[in-house]
Amino acid sequence: YGNVTAQEIADMHTQEGGPSAEQSARVQSAYHEKVQKVDLAVGAFLEELIARGLLENTIVVITSGNGQRFDDRSELGLHAGSLSEESLRVPLVFAIPSQEATRIRSVVELRSVASTLLALVGIPYEETSLGESLLPVLTGSEAGNRIALAATAKNRSSVIEGLRVTDRVLAEIEEGREESIERLGPFQQPYTMTALSTDLKVVRGFSGETSVFAIEKDTTVEKEVTGSLLRTRQIDIAALTLRLLTH
Repeated sequence: YGNVTAQEIADMHTQEGGPSAEQSARVQSAYHEKVQKVDLAVGAFLEELIARGLLENTIVVITSGNGQRFDDRSELGLHAGSLSEESLRVPLVFAIPSQEATRIRSVVELRSVASTLLALVGIPYEETSLGESLLPVLTGSEAGNRIALAATAKNRSSVIEGLRVTDRVLAEIEEGREESIERLGPFQQPYTMTALSTDLKVVRGFSGETSVFAIEKDTTVEKEVTGSLLRTRQIDIAALTLRLLTH
């Protein structure tokens, strides 16, 4: 978050009353500043590819590990413990030479990026370890809506404790001590999982309880599904639930 450290965010959540409006505004400002820097860096990278005559022979992928929710201060900086639409729906752009731009509405998993790149350049791979290739989606040969899985890495208290060591671990990695990443292991146990499609999400808690949410088109607004809608969408809900149970 730019000039806001992970330790500071952890302290905000453990202080009385949680993060204040002023603290939230500061984190959001730092976040936007970081996004702007990344945007400028991507632009400079693409300009360099053009200058070297490489862009027409290069596949460019732009994505993000997670989104961030700012409308709820109780989740400020705690994306690792959140399955909100703001955290899950991230950009994924493939710029492929000689392929026209199009928008694909199907949800996909980021773990499929590596297998997709290998498929695009014709290198064999094991789909079980790298995820399902997105090539059929990108070429239009697959028209259906995929199901994606996501999970919170930790419960709320573990997320906060993980933030307290994140700054130190990142500093140690920059110094070449890559084994330090193992120190984050205790904070990465699965807590809650979700299976989601374009407009529906099934969330399964650690104790096994299940909730269903409908997602409004082209928004991050989600509402719990109850009553008659449960019955009308039972086939879709069953497919999502089965994916959760067989993961």
